[in-house]
Amino acid sequence: MTGFISPLGCSAFCLRNESDLWIARNLDVPFTTGYVLSNLRGVAKQSVVENDKSPAYWTSRWGSLTVNLLGADFPMGGINECGLLIEHLSMPGTVYPDRRECGTLLEFEWIQFMLDTCSCVDDVRAQTDRVAILPGRVEMHFLLADGTGNCALLEFHDGQPLFYMGSSFQPSVVTNSWYKESVLYLSSFLGFGGDCIPSSSSTESLDRFARLACAIRNGGTIEGRNIPEAAMCLLDSVVDDTLLSAVFHPSTGCMLFKTNQNADLRMLRVADFDLSPVAPRMMLDIHAATDKLNQFDSRKIVSSMQEVFSVGGDFLRMDAYKRLMMERQV
Repeated sequence: MTGFISPLGCSAFCLRNESDLWIARNLDVPFTTGYVLSNLRGVAKQSVVENDKSPAYWTSRWGSLTVNLLGADFPMGGINECGLLIEHLSMPGTVYPDRRECGTLLEFEWIQFMLDTCSCVDDVRAQTDRVAILPGRVEMHFLLADGTGNCALLEFHDGQPLFYMGSSFQPSVVTNSWYKESVLYLSSFLGFGGDCIPSSSSTESLDRFARLACAIRNGGTIEGRNIPEAAMCLLDSVVDDTLLSAVFHPSTGCMLFKTNQNADLRMLRVADFDLSPVAPRMMLDIHAATDKLNQFDSRKIVSSMQEVFSVGGDFLRMDAYKRLMMERQV
């Protein structure tokens, strides 16, 4: 690592228009490169974990589109052809279960595994008992949503998975604090039992949570706008070291995104891609001026990985897996 990496400041939330669900997230990382990748169904895979751990083995049932900074099969998040969406956010204090009898994955592989094998939030909940994230990995919690309108937050607290869904996940906002802590903090703000007004500029996790929850509850930021426009406006209000802002519509498999180097909105739809096992894998530079994907180029992926490793390899705890991750790309 070439310098100190500050805590990451990602933010995410759900917006609804009656039963119509949209998911929005800021990816706040100290890196500058990344790609949207197509992931094909019918591909046999194995986790890169080794030594005394049991790697997970699986075959992708569903295709997906993912945002990748660490190479293929190590996504930051994405959406599959069933409408299942998974996004991660940093969560200091996370403790993953130590289940030696389960197939084991790195935390970013876990995202791809779930997109490959699950069609809905309930499937992810069931699979969480069957595979495990390697203990001691990067601490994060996961925002989940699907095409039926379900959304959930998964946290790993004291070595146990904890799901917030339905009425227990209201407001449907996630930053970088435990959800219970965030809701307790929110109780002092206008509209949630108190009379405080959220800070308009603080980038602290709890303040971003309160700003988003209050804006969604009070409606001022989103009034008169369509959902994607409102979602992007809300994301703009909590920008930190934001590399990419994205809005997803799980029921149609649509993804709208912009980056810190290209503020023009681009749109991708999972249904527009051939995700069959014999199709060519595709990729798109996240900063590109187009929304047209090109054929997969392992050299560009490896170059992006090398940049990420040079800046945050220690922070991402990748030292033991760099070689295997690089080999996976070629």
